[in-house]
Amino acid sequence: MRATALPLAILLPVLVAAAGCGGGPATGHDAIYPVDPGVADPGPRDGVADDADAPADAADVPPTDPGGPCEQLVAGIPWLCLGDDRCRAAGEWLACLGVQAGVAWGGACNDVTPGACEPSTGGAVCGSGGEDAPPACEDGTGCAHRVEVADGLFLGTCRGLPAGGCWSDDDCPENAPYCAGAALCPPDADCAFAPFPGRCVAKPPGPGCWDDAMCGDGRYCDGVTWCAFGDTVCTDAPGNCSEGPRPACGDGEACQNDSKEDKQFCIGATAAGNDGWCAPAPASLGGDCWDDGPCGESGESCLGARPCPPGTVCGALHAHPGVCGATPAPGRGLSVTLSSPENRVYDRAVIVNGGPVPIYLVRCMTLLIQFQFGGAWPADPTQFDAALSDATCAPEPADTDTQSLLRLAPGETRVLEGLEAFTSPGQVARPILGYLVGCTPGATDEQCREESEYQEIIGPEATYP
Repeated sequence: MRATALPLAILLPVLVAAAGCGGGPATGHDAIYPVDPGVADPGPRDGVADDADAPADAADVPPTDPGGPCEQLVAGIPWLCLGDDRCRAAGEWLACLGVQAGVAWGGACNDVTPGACEPSTGGAVCGSGGEDAPPACEDGTGCAHRVEVADGLFLGTCRGLPAGGCWSDDDCPENAPYCAGAALCPPDADCAFAPFPGRCVAKPPGPGCWDDAMCGDGRYCDGVTWCAFGDTVCTDAPGNCSEGPRPACGDGEACQNDSKEDKQFCIGATAAGNDGWCAPAPASLGGDCWDDGPCGESGESCLGARPCPPGTVCGALHAHPGVCGATPAPGRGLSVTLSSPENRVYDRAVIVNGGPVPIYLVRCMTLLIQFQFGGAWPADPTQFDAALSDATCAPEPADTDTQSLLRLAPGETRVLEGLEAFTSPGQVARPILGYLVGCTPGATDEQCREESEYQEIIGPEATYP
C-alpha cells in the first residue's frame, strides 16, 4: 500500500518555535552559579535530588578533577552531568541523559550543554502475556512504560532500577510485593511529570497506606516517609488516608503567598484539565525552570527538569527544576528502531526519548514507514507505505482530531505494535517520526500548533528478515 500524504506534516504542520528562556548576556544558570560554585543544600529529604539525599557510599565518592569552568559549573548543580560517571557514582541504575555536544550553554560551557541523571534506558523490549512476549529484563532493570498492545499482551522497555525499586509489582519480591510511590502516568492519560520508580514494600497493617490507590476514591494517602535508596539509617513509614481529593492547583495564582522566600508555583497542570501541585520557585532550588514558561525571550527550552507528583518517592526525594538552554536540534537524543519478533515482518517499533525535553506525538499514525523499491527511496519524500499507531489511538477516525498528544518525557519510551505490511524478505525500510516540542501537556494537535515547534527525523534504514 502506498499513500501520498505528508509524513505527519498534515497532522502536525511546521510551526513557530515556542519562546525560550532568559534574555540578555547571562541566563538564570549563569546568575545562580558562578564559575566557583557553592550552592547551599536545603537539607536531606527536602524534595530536591542532591548529595544530601544519597546514601553515604555515593555521597562520599572522591571527586574527580574539577576541570575547567564548565566542569566546575556542572559540579555545583547536583543533578546535572556531562557523562555517566557522575550519575553512576550515585547509583548504577542512573545514566546521564540529554547531553548536547557542540551546543554552548551559558558563559562557561562553550562546546557542550549538560544532561541530567535519570534512570538508564536502552530500549530493550520487555513484556508479559502472549506467545511473542520478550524475555524478562536483566538484573538492575525492570519493565517500564508498559502499554497493553493486544488482549493480554503488555509491552514496554527495560529501564534502570535501584535495589528495592520497582516500576510495577512484577519487580517486587514475595516479602515486599507491593510497588508503591512510583511516578507513572497511565498510557491513555495526560501527565506533566517524568516517570520515576517506586519502592517495593509490604502492605501496612491496619488503616495505614503507602499511596493513594490504597485509600480508594475520594481519599488520598498523606504523611508517608520515604527514605533515599540505599539509606540504612532512615526507615520508610506509611501514612494515613485523608478524606477528600489531594490538595491541588490549577494555575500559578493558587500557590502565591505573601512570603517572598516561600513563594510557590503551580506545576503539573495540563491543558486537558488535570490539576497540578504547588512547588517551590525554581531559583530557590538552584534551577531556572519547571517548564518552558520561564525560559522566555531567547528561544530556549527548559532542560532536564524533573517535576514529580506529591505522594511519590520521586516527589519526596528526587524532584528538581531544570535549566534554560538551547532547544535540541531535530532528532538529537531520539532513536527509532524497527524490530520484529521471531522472523516476522517489521510489525513493531521502539521510540526512545533520550533528549532533555519532552516530545509530543500524535496517537494515530504515530510512525510512518517508507519502503525502498528498485534500490531507491520514493522520489516524492512525502510518500509513505505503512504506518504504526500507538495503542491508545481512538478506534474511530473521527475521534483522532480531539485526542491529546502523546507526551514522552526525557528517558521515556514507547513500543508501537501491529503493523501489517506486504513485503518480501530483504526489503529495506526506514521510519519517519514527526513530533512537537514545547507543547502544553494534555493539549491536542490543534491546540499545540501556535505554541510549538514541529521536528522530524527519518531513518535509520533496516532490512526485513
